[in-house]
Amino acid sequence: AFEGMRQEGISRFVFDVRENSGGSLEVAASVLDKLLPDGALVSYRDKDGNEEVLYESNGAGTEVSSAVVLVGSGTAAEGELFAAAISDAGYGKIVGSTTAGDGGYRRFYRLNDGSAIQLNVGTLLTGSGTSFDGTGVKLDFTVELASEQKRDMTTLTDDNDTQPNKALEILVTAQ
Repeated sequence: AFEGMRQEGISRFVFDVRENSGGSLEVAASVLDKLLPDGALVSYRDKDGNEEVLYESNGAGTEVSSAVVLVGSGTAAEGELFAAAISDAGYGKIVGSTTAGDGGYRRFYRLNDGSAIQLNVGTLLTGSGTSFDGTGVKLDFTVELASEQKRDMTTLTDDNDTQPNKALEILVTAQ
């Protein structure tokens, strides 16, 4: 999809990861690889301060000229990583409200009885080494939703959803 958009000359994007509470780290890195240039995408830091690169870009990214990532209190883990990575790479701004601050890196360990346990073994970092664990993603523009909208996002419409409206305003004025 990104390649087709690039061929059509589209280089400005709004990504909505509000209420994205995480998912697959591999998928998040794969999407970032399609957007960002060559280099580290995702790393983690263990309790001893050692850092390890988990995913790197192959340099074939779309190289977004400008993007805005929408976030909210339900944005956590891989959703936060995606937003922070776009921002850290200098390709976008973050709009919305404070995110969950769930930047733990977890690994599964298989037990002798066939079950498994998932343990937090470190802190996720963007390619440039930024952590959002415990703090949330640094916002460029704070745009809060009304209480009712936060409780039930199905009430959002093009007219009353102020966050994407702010994103479009930013993209239109971006150089």
